[in-house]
Amino acid sequence: MSFFLQCAPPYVRGYRPRVHTTSPEPSPRSDAPGQWRRWVLLAVYVIAYGGFIGVTVTAPGLLAMRVAGGVNLAVVWGFALIALAFVVALAALRLPEGR
Repeated sequence: MSFFLQCAPPYVRGYRPRVHTTSPEPSPRSDAPGQWRRWVLLAVYVIAYGGFIGVTVTAPGLLAMRVAGGVNLAVVWGFALIALAFVVALAALRLPEGR
């Protein structure tokens, strides 16, 4: 065996590790009982985000309005969307699995 093959990793020399696989747990189905709560959380976020995009497209001057401490509405709404995303994600994690 050449020096280079001796220094090569095992998979280069033709060694293939055995992989023992077990059947994974079935994932919860989207139509399982209680799964509708996650869809409601998604709908809440989509409505909030859709409202932001709708105002951006139809009335961009409204987003320039100063609201909190001299910060415009676009910045406040944007940060609120980020915070809402975290809240929705944490709420979805706390929901029981629909098995």
